[in-house]
Parts: sequence; structure tokens; C-alpha cells
Amino acid sequence: MRDIRTRFGGPYQITSDQWIGFVRGVLNNAHGKAHYAAQIKKYADYNLPQPMRKYSPGKLVSVRTSIICGNPDPKEITTSHAERLNLSLRHFNKRFTRLTPCFSKKLDNLIHSVSLTVAYFNFCRVHSAHRQTPAHNAGFTDHTWTVEELLTTNI
Repeated sequence: MRDIRTRFGGPYQITSDQWIGFVRGVLNNAHGKAHYAAQIKKYADYNLPQPMRKYSPGKLVSVRTSIICGNPDPKEITTSHAERLNLSLRHFNKRFTRLTPCFSKKLDNLIHSVSLTVAYFNFCRVHSAHRQTPAHNAGFTDHTWTVEELLTTNI
């Protein structure tokens, strides 16, 4: 949160689940700049034992939203972006896939792997929704990067 506060000059909006680590992090470090909401999603059959649920949660039953601080825009309160990022990371980086031998024995290797995956996802991979990369869409670059450019550019 301190890092986010230094990168954004003005106010910003955050949505998370209501994990106490996020709540404390925002409240202790936002210094009045954050508009923060928590979104709790409840799924059917969530209380079933793990083997019966297998690998996916049940059907979404309800969504409860709580304003934690500031004045977040209700239309922008969603955890879907973070959930999509997590799904993409698991899909493109097999180190996050369950039941696979692709794992990192060293934390540094995992950090580098995640960094490369996120950089590729944002600078090299064209997304169908915008027909360009997220970095291009956000104005961070004026073109889609090649993998060679990603590996040789100092960002």
C-alpha cells in the first residue's frame, strides 16, 4: 500500500475481499487517498469437505459489498479484475497449477517467473477485448512488444 500511495498522486480506488491483511494495509497506509470497498462472495456448497468440492467453488449465491473508507464508485467495485489476473497467472505460469511438477524450489526463481509472466501478459500478449496489450491500452507504450524487446528493455 505504501508503494501504491507513492505511485499515484491523487486518490485511487481499491476493492478486495475482506481479508484483514488487506483492510489493515489500506487503513494503515492509504492516508486518506484510498476509496476502498470489500466484496464478499458466497458460494453454494462451500462448507462441503474439500474432496467433495474438487477444484472449483459452487454456484455463486450472493455478493455483499461493504464500504471500508472513502467514497468508492459503486460501478467500479469488483474483485473480478484480481480474480481474472489470478486465473491468467495460473493458466500461463504452470508454477501455480495444482498437481504439477512445475514448481520453484527457490523463492527468487518464483519471483522471476511471475515477473516475466506478468510483463509478457501486459506488454506482449494482445487481448481480444481491446485488440491490443494492456500496456498499450493504458498508454504506457505505443505498440505491442516482441518477446525480444521485453527481455532486452530496461523497465
